[in-house]
Amino acid sequence: MSAVARVHDIEWYAEVPRSVWKQTVVGVVLTAVAFGGFGTWAATAPLAAAVISQGSFVATGRNKVVSISKAASSRTCSSRKGTRLPRDRH
Repeated sequence: MSAVARVHDIEWYAEVPRSVWKQTVVGVVLTAVAFGGFGTWAATAPLAAAVISQGSFVATGRNKVVSISKAASSRTCSSRKGTRLPRDRH
């Protein structure tokens, strides 16, 4: 008797569910409800009833100056692969 045949002879094996059909249906239904609900709301939301107001921005006087310690260089490097370049020492 092979190992597979011995596994099939075990009584509990027949009661183990081997289908994921129920979980697949639940997942598809939940996804459809989520996207369908949001899509319906987005299509029917009255945009004309949105609140429009004026506003202003006021600085509080606690502005901080930000400086960059090392500026980026935009020059190109025209060396070939394997060429040793001198190190910049500051």
